[in-house]
Amino acid sequence: MGWAFFKKTRVFLYHVIQFCCLVIQLTKLKDESQKEKDGMVVKFAQAEQKNIELAEKLQKAEAAMKDCSTEKENLTTYLQSLRTDKQKLKDLLEKRVNYLTG
Repeated sequence: MGWAFFKKTRVFLYHVIQFCCLVIQLTKLKDESQKEKDGMVVKFAQAEQKNIELAEKLQKAEAAMKDCSTEKENLTTYLQSLRTDKQKLKDLLEKRVNYLTG
């Protein structure tokens, strides 16, 4: 066991230590990447949930808008019939006044 054996052993141990350090660094990087991935999955799930909730709100708002539009049409028709009735009563009153004064 000469000096060459110790030199080879020293170089071998140096490479083993470098390899171990690299494994540790890569393990840390993998763990950080996994945490980041998990965080992104959670953010995506939250965004999807919010998207679903907003789609439901939009659907309800559209249904309410449709109901309001129908109600508006009904009220417009009713208002038009009231105007027609008002005009008929006005015409009738004028005829009555003309009959009574004429």
